Amino acid sequence: MLHLGLVQNNILYMYKIILFFVVIFLSSCNRTVQNNALLNDGFKNTHHYTTGQLKDSTYDLGHHDFKFMSYYETGELCEVGYKRDSLKNGSWRRYDKLGRITNVESYYKDEPLAIKPDSSDFYFRNYEVDSAMSLDIPKNWLTEKVKGSELVLYKEHCTEPFRPNVVIIKGAVNNLPTQGINNDSVVDFVVSLLNRKYNSVKILHYEWKTPKLLMVYYVAHINDQDIYHLDSILIGDKNFYYLIAGCYYGQNSEFLKYLDIFSEMIYSIRLNNNNVI
Repeated sequence: MLHLGLVQNNILYMYKIILFFVVIFLSSCNRTVQNNALLNDGFKNTHHYTTGQLKDSTYDLGHHDFKFMSYYETGELCEVGYKRDSLKNGSWRRYDKLGRITNVESYYKDEPLAIKPDSSDFYFRNYEVDSAMSLDIPKNWLTEKVKGSELVLYKEHCTEPFRPNVVIIKGAVNNLPTQGINNDSVVDFVVSLLNRKYNSVKILHYEWKTPKLLMVYYVAHINDQDIYHLDSILIGDKNFYYLIAGCYYGQNSEFLKYLDIFSEMIYSIRLNNNNVI
């Protein structure tokens, strides 16, 4: 019984970590989007070298969350990471002066985690989904059209027993609830889709990041496993795009490992007028 109790405690601890990361990620995304348009609005403070060159900058993402960026004295990006209440949380990336990633670490309340993101996944290329929408995907990921209307983005030469991937499905807006944008009826529509697809679904968090972008974080019971997903629905004038991000057959920690990758992809989405969502 003692052993079972320890296992249950470990599972609960991992669940809390994952949910904490997701809340940080989702709560910060809205300000991240705004910063793409008005970058300086997010500044909390900056420091400079004696030469006047920018040394580091901290962006206030709201809800006690901050993005930290430091630079070499010669101006090149040195380090990027996230903090909550001054403590490191999420992935931290360090670069050399040539822009190459030299190290990636994941943190929870300033403590390094055993989760080790693959630095090669943080090099991106622009991919055009269709004439109306494009996004940035890792350079080492492949794309494949399936079922005519579905696009699958997945990691090439994946050594893990799971495969991180993002599925993109395009549909007509008139198939959505008539109430349309920024309305709980769309949330209900997404939940109904998930309930039809999976035997058991638990919605952990959802939020409208912009009036046209809904994000839903949930756990689906698949093949006797609880698998975490992050789904997003982007609503345009005529069409909508449904993005499903997850790790097939991966454990909860694997999803956490790729959460920052998924977020980078989702928030790089661009419409044909070059506006970032």
